[in-house]
Amino acid sequence: MDEDFNTRDATGNLFVFTCKVNSIISEEKICKAALGKVLEFFLEIDEVLGIFGEDVQENIFHQISEEKIMEMVELREKARQEKNWAKADSIGEELKQKGIMIENSKDGVRWKRV
Repeated sequence: MDEDFNTRDATGNLFVFTCKVNSIISEEKICKAALGKVLEFFLEIDEVLGIFGEDVQENIFHQISEEKIMEMVELREKARQEKNWAKADSIGEELKQKGIMIENSKDGVRWKRV
């Protein structure tokens, strides 16, 4: 029992940490590299506590998961095959807004983060 995980203390400490990070960010005293480390930390914490929800990368950190990208690319390709150009263009635009560039080639569709 001495080794039990104390969720209450963990979330309390996470709150204190978050307040300190927010203070540093508001004072613009953090570099991009350090901010990236903070975001990685929050992702690791979420793996244990599951407090950010299912779409944490997309909703909290505005980074779409590879699985979601592939799903959207497949939907876009299906719309193109059905000649539903408006839907295909809409999906392509949504990916573009999320920082994903789609490249159509004779070998198929490729994507990359921009």
